[in-house]
Amino acid sequence: EYQEATVGKQHPDTICSMASLARTLIEQGHLSQGIASLREVLEMQRSVLGEEHPDSMSSWSFLVHALCRHGLHNEARLSGQQVWSMQNHTLGSRHPDTLRSKSTFGWILSFCGQSITAMDLLHETLNEQVMNLGCSHPDVVETK
Repeated sequence: EYQEATVGKQHPDTICSMASLARTLIEQGHLSQGIASLREVLEMQRSVLGEEHPDSMSSWSFLVHALCRHGLHNEARLSGQQVWSMQNHTLGSRHPDTLRSKSTFGWILSFCGQSITAMDLLHETLNEQVMNLGCSHPDVVETK
C-alpha cells in the first residue's frame, strides 16, 4: 500500500510487488484470491509493460499453473497454449521458458483427457529438454 501511494499503482515496481503477493497467495493455497490478484496483475503488466515482456509472460505462465491446480483445466488449456505459442514466437523453441510451458501444456492436456496427445507432446518436450538443457536439469527431471 505504501509503494502504491508513493509511486502509483501502474509503476513497474508496484506491479512487481503485487505479482509477488499474488504468487505467495497461490503458493500458500489461497487459490481463488491469488488467481484473482494475478489476473489483475497480468492485465496491468500487459498494459504497462506489453504482452511479450518477460514479466508478463512469467505471470501468465504462473496463472496457467494456478488455474490447473484450481481444477480450471479448460481455461488452463486455452491459456497454456497461448503462453507456449507466444514464448515460442518471442523466445524461440529452445528457450527453457518455452520448453517449460510446452511441458506444462502437455500435463494440462492429460488432465483434460487428451492422454495420447499429451504423452506425444511430453515425450517430444523431454527429448528437446535433454538436448538443450542436459539430463540433470530440474526441468528435465520434472518432465520425466
